[in-house]
Amino acid sequence: MADHNLELITSLRADEQRVSMYAFLRDILQNWHLFLIGLIVSVLIAAVYLRYGTPKYLIESSLLIRDDSRGSNFGDAAALENLGLSVTNSSIDNEIEILKSKSLAENVVDALALHVSYFAEGRVKTTELYEKSPFKIVFLDTNIRRNTPAKYQVVFLKDNAFELTRNKRTVFGRFGDTISIDDRAVVLSRTQHVFSGEGKYYLVVENKENSIRKLTAGLSVSAANKFASVINLSINETIPEKGEAILSTLIRHYISNSIDDKNRVADNTLTFIGQNLAQVSSELHKIEGSIEQFRKTNRLLDIEAETRQLIEQASSTSDQYSQFAIKLKIVETIAKYIIDNPTGIIPSSLIQQEANFKELAIKYNDLILLRSKSLVTMNKGHPAILAIENQVTGLRADILSALDIQQKELGISLDAIRRSGQGYQDAISKVPPKQRIYLDYTRQQQIKQELYLFLLKKQVETSISRSSTVPNAKVIDPPNADSNPVTPNRQLVFLVSACFGLGIPMAGLHLSKVLSDKIHDKNSLAQYCRAPVIAEISYQKGAHSRFLQPDGKSLISEQFRTLRANLLFASGLAGCKTILITSGNAGEGKSFVAANLAQSFAMISEKVLLIELDLRKPSLAKYLNVESRGVTDYLLSKSDSDILIQRSGQGQCFDVITSGYPPPNPAELLSTTKFEKLILTLKEKYDHIVIDTPPVGLVTDANTLRSFVDGTLYVVRQNVTGRQQMHDLNKLFIDNRLSNLHVLYNGFQQAGRYYQYYENEEKKGLFFKWKHNFKLTQW
Repeated sequence: MADHNLELITSLRADEQRVSMYAFLRDILQNWHLFLIGLIVSVLIAAVYLRYGTPKYLIESSLLIRDDSRGSNFGDAAALENLGLSVTNSSIDNEIEILKSKSLAENVVDALALHVSYFAEGRVKTTELYEKSPFKIVFLDTNIRRNTPAKYQVVFLKDNAFELTRNKRTVFGRFGDTISIDDRAVVLSRTQHVFSGEGKYYLVVENKENSIRKLTAGLSVSAANKFASVINLSINETIPEKGEAILSTLIRHYISNSIDDKNRVADNTLTFIGQNLAQVSSELHKIEGSIEQFRKTNRLLDIEAETRQLIEQASSTSDQYSQFAIKLKIVETIAKYIIDNPTGIIPSSLIQQEANFKELAIKYNDLILLRSKSLVTMNKGHPAILAIENQVTGLRADILSALDIQQKELGISLDAIRRSGQGYQDAISKVPPKQRIYLDYTRQQQIKQELYLFLLKKQVETSISRSSTVPNAKVIDPPNADSNPVTPNRQLVFLVSACFGLGIPMAGLHLSKVLSDKIHDKNSLAQYCRAPVIAEISYQKGAHSRFLQPDGKSLISEQFRTLRANLLFASGLAGCKTILITSGNAGEGKSFVAANLAQSFAMISEKVLLIELDLRKPSLAKYLNVESRGVTDYLLSKSDSDILIQRSGQGQCFDVITSGYPPPNPAELLSTTKFEKLILTLKEKYDHIVIDTPPVGLVTDANTLRSFVDGTLYVVRQNVTGRQQMHDLNKLFIDNRLSNLHVLYNGFQQAGRYYQYYENEEKKGLFFKWKHNFKLTQW
């Protein structure tokens, strides 16, 4: 049983929601003109916005980045490694940050002069000119310190002259001459583009920092996906050519900076080798000159055969001594270079025999390059820079310690070789002193020559490495702008405007229903009213100013017939039927209902009386076009009641008693014995009496007449009667303050098909009547 009740309640709620939805759809159909007007207005606004709005175009480009972790290289790594040269590694994340750096954006702003904009003002909107500007400004002072944009109006004059105005301050000059504006020297020159005599041209100068900030904010740099080493660059600009120039310049400076960073190691190595190569060459040239002079002086042409073997052994020892001496010299030179140049690049390729030193040198060089790159986006006091400097200091100490150990080892080795060669020197001491001096010169020449050849080889290898330098990125797709603007999107704008054009009337209609406290449909009436609804009268324009016709086929005629039948059925009494008509407030159609109900009763009975008892605000006399004498005259004088009765109506007429002139005490007059006798007398003469009373919600006249009537008709009008009045009506019904209370729903917005049906039937009847009269006339 409980499940059945729950299912019934759920079904009722669903039915209520369905009815509410249908009622809302009916309201939308009835107010279709509002939606049509809203749609037309919104579409017109969208068309104007699209016509005069400034479009923005999307400019895109893509770069392939060298990223060894993702397996992308440009084919140069293997060639450089075969030559014994190192290859600098790169990461896609680091390159993205470099592309978004302020230093790179500053290069673009300086190259394209993005802090200066040119505009042409039209009748409706102002357009940026960019490269189509008929003039161009050059600031001789490039340091533009300004927080807010400065706007100058440029007016072209005769004889290649111009007028520059800002804040009512005007400067005159000629194109190509140097002028001063805001204490800055500038040159304004003409371009190849022709200016329009009717147009107004403006020049806007911004602070360079603001231009850099706008560029970095509008630039989008992102990886294509997590597997590929491809970077996508995009920017939105009102001028496609400007956006393409920005991305092209950005890529060009990025590649140039990348090459410069790579060449820095090679340049430092070449500088080191060049300095030492010049010194070794000078020493070698000096030794060779000494040998030449010694041989000329002592006339030495050949070495004796007896000393040949001794010389060969001494030469072998000398070779070993030369190798270790070269190593020691290189180690000492590198140590001195590291001490003198704490931020310089170490030429690690000079000591290939020591693997540990080469590994430390490569790590040290990588940290030096990382510090240089990081300083692009960070200051020296940044924690990341300080951490890198700590690592550099530690590695520098380790390298110097390793070099010191190598020096000691080489010194020990040289001492051992020197002691080993001392025996040969003793043997050679027997050779003539000239031969010994010549051998010393030869040994020194060999050492310097080998060192010279070694440095010369490394210089060639480093030069090859520098000439083979390639950037870390390669352009896949050059900057290109879409042919269609990104904003505004025509389809989206029209769609949104259509939604607003239809949504605003719909929201307004819904809010008017929600916020209004009026009874706006039959569902609201059924929800708030507990009294029975006996009938409904539809609203038709002009219907309230005319009476019903006996043979009328209009919808209102049928509805009053229905009301008449329902009232007769509801009363169920013999004799006179007295019906009181009231409402909760003025303007709800009481007099209209009373007059037409009396006319409807007159169609089936000859004795029908309409009494107007709205003594405070009478209107029935004017509505029925009868004399204004009435009930007030009878109650305040000794006139006969028959004199008050007047004839009104069309076809089957009915009698009318108007209220007369407004009295000072209407409630007391209706409570007199004379009024009671009047009502009883009239009930004996007529079959139906319709009484029009003032609103029961405002005065108590209707409550006074409760004992004289058989039924009460409470008029509720759509969009006029308030919900608060329903509370008063329910209280009247529950307390039974009005006799046999029923509700009449007046001014109902009837569905179109019923109204059209009755309207067509009425027109058809008029047509046949006219046709019949026309035939009789002809006959």
